[in-house]
Amino acid sequence: MELFGWLMNILTAGNISASENSNVTLQCHLSMTNITVSLVTWDQCNQVQLAVYLNKDIGRVQPAFMDKISLAAEYGIIVHLLGVNDTGDYCCKFHTFPDGLYEGRVSLEMTGESMKVLIIQIYEGWEKPKIHMPPRIMHKAFLKSSRHDNHSQGPIRASMAQEVVASTSSVRTQEESDGGHEYFNVLQYKSHKSSSTSAVVQIH
Repeated sequence: MELFGWLMNILTAGNISASENSNVTLQCHLSMTNITVSLVTWDQCNQVQLAVYLNKDIGRVQPAFMDKISLAAEYGIIVHLLGVNDTGDYCCKFHTFPDGLYEGRVSLEMTGESMKVLIIQIYEGWEKPKIHMPPRIMHKAFLKSSRHDNHSQGPIRASMAQEVVASTSSVRTQEESDGGHEYFNVLQYKSHKSSSTSAVVQIH
């Protein structure tokens, strides 16, 4: 917590750091004693009003924030169970006579071991090869590759694309022996979504 700062004759704590789920008291103190305070309000700096004091002893919290905010001594407020959505700037406004409005600002931050950091873990994978061929050849190649996968209990290998290519080559040989005249070229490429190698089969 920083030392009290001076802003427009209002003493505030400046920046306040607190741990998650803690209760934090925010206070502003008017430095002048020769004026009359007619009203004190707390808001999220011109966004949403949180609480209103008619004097030091009489005040109320807005109904929408009664589970989050309560009143404290000397025109203060307490933020309960601090969370990420509670951080930011809080403004206290002293309506006085005869000088008018004095405003202070407190910045609330959440720090410490309870701060949560989102960690996204990315695993290497492989992209299914895009095979452009007549339906009957593609179907036979897929069945042959699937039978091979069912006998393997280990992790998916980066050479899967090569195995599919081998399967399609076997199907091609069978098709040619049956009197077919179609042939195809195999082009390997590096997937931009993965570190594995895939294959494109072009039919001529």
